[in-house]
Amino acid sequence: MAVTDWMRFQLAYGFGSVMAAKALEKWHSPTLLFHTEDWRLRQHGMKEDELRRVQKAKDADLGKILAFCERNRVRILTPDDDLYPMRLRNIYSPPAVLYAAGNWIDLDDILCIAVVGTRRCTEYGSRTARQISADLAARGVVTVSGLAAGIDSCCHDATVEAGGRTIAVQGCGIDVTYPAVNRELKKKILQSGGAVITEFPPGMEPQAYHFPIRNRIIAGLSHGTLVVEGERRSGSLITAGCALTEGRDVFAVPGNVDANMSDAPNWLIREGATMVRDAGDILEEYNLRDYDAAHPGGEAEAEQLSLCEKQPGKPKKKAAPAKPYPQRNDDVMVEMLNQNQRTVLNTLNSEPMTADEVVTATGLSVPEVLSVLTQLEIFGIIKIHAGHRFSR
Repeated sequence: MAVTDWMRFQLAYGFGSVMAAKALEKWHSPTLLFHTEDWRLRQHGMKEDELRRVQKAKDADLGKILAFCERNRVRILTPDDDLYPMRLRNIYSPPAVLYAAGNWIDLDDILCIAVVGTRRCTEYGSRTARQISADLAARGVVTVSGLAAGIDSCCHDATVEAGGRTIAVQGCGIDVTYPAVNRELKKKILQSGGAVITEFPPGMEPQAYHFPIRNRIIAGLSHGTLVVEGERRSGSLITAGCALTEGRDVFAVPGNVDANMSDAPNWLIREGATMVRDAGDILEEYNLRDYDAAHPGGEAEAEQLSLCEKQPGKPKKKAAPAKPYPQRNDDVMVEMLNQNQRTVLNTLNSEPMTADEVVTATGLSVPEVLSVLTQLEIFGIIKIHAGHRFSR
């Protein structure tokens, strides 16, 4: 299947949306979709607004993107590629396209752990994230994070310093570095045999709604997600929620009960996340205290290092992206929900309901409802009330 068909599919359906997942379920492949006549698409129930997006994607000129990637040795990964990670392929709405710079390797048989947390980390959080990341790297674990300030940067930098591999998942084009202060860190990741990846095409500037979408990739690449620090409405909880949705492990570093930045990990531990004091606590979960799999790779090509040069302005606060891309974070989260999550959310209203009432209304099993309610609460979409009742 042509890479360009997947690129056009991404143009038509956006990033991480339920609409993209449903389109793939219906058409099975972008090639079938883009090589079916318009009248047949209508016959199969395609609405005019969706048909217009498909037609526009068919006519899009992809030459500049393809030339840029060839010139800068950026790999374009699609679900048809052997090096597209199986764990990522299996999430609810996998990226149609991944742009990868650096030393991309087959991750299927390598333990990958995401390390995420607040941008405003404390000295305790920074020290803990660095120590755990370095120890994981020394054991051959690939670390994954989002190249943001704070805990993300601590994870990437400590992994590189320990001689390990780290993967940075960006919320912007591969040629853009955000935040700009991490330009040198991005270079270090590429030079040390790590990789920088994104589903956003070259040249795309960061927008606020990109980051919750990006977080599903961080969780999807990883066997487990470690939350080091964050407030109760932290973006790191979105990553943890994505991990739970896909049945992945969630780990959390405990913190002072009086510290705002410990609210997220402490709450996750209360909800059942595995408490982590050091890297050994994570490796024990996989019976891998002596694990040693990943090894440093070669340096990035000189062309790839130029990807660190382009800097964005500040994310636009009042961006008005065209549909089908949602603008607000709450809208983004709803777009990312799977069928069970949407069923439960649509059942809830402003009047608090018990879990038993949700079970009766949805027909889902008790374990399914309890799991989904936890996921929706982590995403910050629903509220919990006294008596363990829930509302929108």
